[in-house]
Amino acid sequence: MKIKQTLLAIFCFLTVSMVAQDMQYSYWQFSPISYNPAFTGAFYGNLRLNGMIRDQWRNVSVDEYQTMSVSFDGNIPFGLKESHWVSAGMSLVKDRAGASNYKHSFQGLSLAYHMPLGKKENAILTIGGKYGTYTKAFAKDGLETNFLFANPNGNDIDLAGLSVDQNGNITNDVNDLMIGVMLYSTLGKTSAMRIGLSSDHVLEPDFRVQQDTMTGMRFIEEVERRFNIHAQFYFDLNDKVTFNPTMLYQKMGPASNILVQGLFSYAFDPEKEIYFNAGTGIRLADNSFIPVYLGADVKDWKFGFSYSINMGGLSQAAAEGGFELAASKIISWNKKPNVNPKFVCPRL
Repeated sequence: MKIKQTLLAIFCFLTVSMVAQDMQYSYWQFSPISYNPAFTGAFYGNLRLNGMIRDQWRNVSVDEYQTMSVSFDGNIPFGLKESHWVSAGMSLVKDRAGASNYKHSFQGLSLAYHMPLGKKENAILTIGGKYGTYTKAFAKDGLETNFLFANPNGNDIDLAGLSVDQNGNITNDVNDLMIGVMLYSTLGKTSAMRIGLSSDHVLEPDFRVQQDTMTGMRFIEEVERRFNIHAQFYFDLNDKVTFNPTMLYQKMGPASNILVQGLFSYAFDPEKEIYFNAGTGIRLADNSFIPVYLGADVKDWKFGFSYSINMGGLSQAAAEGGFELAASKIISWNKKPNVNPKFVCPRL
C-alpha cells in the first residue's frame, strides 16, 4: 500500500510540477506578490515583511513536500502627483518535493505605482511588475528522477551524459516577467472592494538541460503563461464583525482552478488592536480541497494558519492534506499616507 501511495504522489507531482505548474497557497493573502505584483506596497505603513510555509503529504512519503516564501516591500513617497506613491519589494519562493530533492524557486524584484482616482480620491489604481529568476533542479539519483526518466520503450535519457552541479543536481535558471493591475475602491461607508488581474511568465521561457552528446536527448520544459484574477470584498456586518469574501482564479495552459473563500474578522479588543480571524472555502480543480482558516491580528502583527482537506483523487493517499503557517509584520515610522480611501479591513 505504501508503494502505491508513493507512486500516486509521484504521478500527481509530475503532472502538476513538471508541466510548469507554479507554487500555490491556500492562504494566498500572506504571499500576495506571488499572485499580482500590484500588491507591492498595498498597505498602510512604510515596510511590510511576509513569511509563509506550506507542508503536505506527510503520510505519503517521509521526504519533504514543502513550499516556503519570504518577501518584504515598502512605500516611497514619490509620484507624479502629491497623492501618488511608488512601492518596491523583493520576494523569494522555494518549493521542495520528494526523494529527488526536486526544487522550484523564484527570486526577484517588484515595483508598483499607486494612483488615487476621482475628486474625492476614494479609489486607487495600481500598476505593478515583477522580474526575477526561476530555478528548477532535481537530484540525479533520486526516486522521482528514476521514475521520471524510466521508459519501457527504451528511450531513456542517459543521466550520466548530462552535466550536473557540484551537489549532484541537474539545474537550470531562466529569467521571467510578471505584470499586473489592481483597483481598490470604497463601496459606501462600511464596505470596500479590491479586484485585480495579472499575467506571469510573460517572456514564456524554456527550461533546458544541456543536450547529451551520446544519446541526443535533452530535457525541455516549456513554461506557459499564467493568468490570475482575484476579487476581495469587505463588509462591516456590525461594530465587531467584518465579512471578507474572496475569489482567486488561475489558469496556466490547459490547467485552471478557482479558490473561493469566506473569511470573518472579529474585533476582540479594538483598543488593543486585537482581532481574531476565521473562515473556510473551497478550491475547485482536478484535485479539489476544502481549506479551513484561523488567524489573529495583534497591532502590526498578523498570524495565519490553514489546513486543507482533500476531496479529489488524492483524498485516500494524502488524507492528511496540507497545512500552512504564516506571519506578517508592518513597520511604520512616518505618518500614514494622506489619501482618502480607507481599507475597511486590511487585516484579512
